[in-house]
Amino acid sequence: MLNATAGASYKLDERNSAGLSVDTRERASPSGSPQRELTAFWTQKIDRTWKAQAYVLKGFANGSPDWGVGASVARSF
Repeated sequence: MLNATAGASYKLDERNSAGLSVDTRERASPSGSPQRELTAFWTQKIDRTWKAQAYVLKGFANGSPDWGVGASVARSF
């Protein structure tokens, strides 16, 4: 099964960045559907160890969601 991801981000300032990524996946089974998605994201550094990210995605294949939104918070250690 082939999976591929490509993307880029742009640093807006010391704390904020934004970007796009494209994901593609072959079908996992003969009866499954392939997936194709475009995701736009925004990331903000909260401090030295914490960051928050929000994203919105658009699906372009039957195996992908039509659209989606989400957020995450992560801590580096």
